[in-house]
Amino acid sequence: IEKFLNEAGWKSYPGFVVHVFFHNDCTSAGEALRSIDQRNVIRSDFILVSADVVSNMKLDEALAAHRARRKEDKQAIMTIVTKRLSSRSHRTRLGDQDLIVAVDPSDNQLLSYEECNARSETCPYAKLESALFKSGKNIQLRNDLMDCHIDICAPEVLVDFRENFDYMHVRKDFVGGVLGDDILGNKIYLHELGQQEFGARIHNLRTYDCVSRDIIQRWLYPIVPDNNILPVDGPPTAYRHLRDNKYREDKDVTIARSAVVGDNCVIGAGTSIGEGTVVRNSVIGRNCVIGGKCVIEGCYLDADVSVGERSKLTQALVCRGAVIHADGCLQPGVVMSYNTVCGSGHTVPERYRVTLKQYSPDDDDMDSSDEELEYTRGGAQANVSGDDDDRGSAAAHGLTPGGLTTAIEQAALDKAKQGVADSQHSQMGWDPETVGYGGAGFRFVVRDEDQLQHSIAFNSIVAEQLPSDAYDSGSEDETGTGGGEQDRNQQTLEDEEEEEDEDYAEKVFRRE
Repeated sequence: IEKFLNEAGWKSYPGFVVHVFFHNDCTSAGEALRSIDQRNVIRSDFILVSADVVSNMKLDEALAAHRARRKEDKQAIMTIVTKRLSSRSHRTRLGDQDLIVAVDPSDNQLLSYEECNARSETCPYAKLESALFKSGKNIQLRNDLMDCHIDICAPEVLVDFRENFDYMHVRKDFVGGVLGDDILGNKIYLHELGQQEFGARIHNLRTYDCVSRDIIQRWLYPIVPDNNILPVDGPPTAYRHLRDNKYREDKDVTIARSAVVGDNCVIGAGTSIGEGTVVRNSVIGRNCVIGGKCVIEGCYLDADVSVGERSKLTQALVCRGAVIHADGCLQPGVVMSYNTVCGSGHTVPERYRVTLKQYSPDDDDMDSSDEELEYTRGGAQANVSGDDDDRGSAAAHGLTPGGLTTAIEQAALDKAKQGVADSQHSQMGWDPETVGYGGAGFRFVVRDEDQLQHSIAFNSIVAEQLPSDAYDSGSEDETGTGGGEQDRNQQTLEDEEEEEDEDYAEKVFRRE
């Protein structure tokens, strides 16, 4: 992490300084904040942001409102940034719990913050304290807000974490503790982003897909590929924005004459696309090789991915170095991890996750919440066996994310990538039902209740798990070319009538 930050181009911006603090014993946000408090480096208001937040908001208005409240009331210790849900931001909530807040409409003071899962049999409702309705205040209940996980905090927030060692999480512990404490009287307020502002946390594959599509469709302007400000592993990007939201780096890109690259596509440098191949709504990384007569739709291909001829990939995520041999098929929701291989002519079933590390449910604490695993998952992935000596040895040998530990395993993987299957390959024990004959990898099993979060394929999942009217299309036009760069005129009645004659599948997609 420190190396990445030191090499980041934005670190050299004038007046911008980055300090990195390490604390090996931190396993939660609360412990991290207490560590920062002990260093005594924060003495005034500060902004607390989750590391996986993407936003183009301007902080001026939120900061000014927070400081104005602080001048009048020193007990206003936090401002939480939220975004009103619209048709396109509804997608980021798929798989997440529903947020229900109670606010005072006169000044946006937060009175209650509750999360519930309407699709859960155990907790389908939000629980509100009866005392809330006895306070005499006007109360407005809202479930149309999305928490952006951007907080403007007073120094008292750190003091509160210092004095309450049982506070592990910002939302569940701190916010709940402040709202339930009538003695100190501290207050939390909400700030709602404007229509042209965006903020969302990418904490699972569902939100990764949603925010990526919003970036490609220019809803997060100026955070768009052709501004070439996003960090990458390697030389700086040089994307150009073409018509219909197509982005391409021109260096060593080869696209066959009969190949079709549709709307909302990103093509990285050094990539080649064969004759008759069709690519739609997909991101293709650098130095990828895609054979002829392939169909790639709604996919994310990392760098150095190889796709054989006549392969079909639909709403799949393929990580760096993975290989899909000829006539391979990845059904919606498939995740191919680093250096995995799909055998020739094999179909990886829907929503399968394939990795080179054989995984057992006993390797992880299945009862832990996603927020708890957020701070520990990195260590668990680096050391699946739980042996500290093995982890140190692996780090010393500079192993790749694939997790291979011996020269024999690496040799077998190299042959699998080349399409050569021999006795050495059969001895590896890779799962043929998952990756096919000649493939390399094992299935990684995900809890059923997390299927919605751990998949970029949302159409079939929504149809199975959500009511048809759960996410109405609203009043915004989701099929536009972008938000934030131009004003969108309100549709007339004639336009709506004409729209009813469009393809039915497109209507279902927009509603979901």
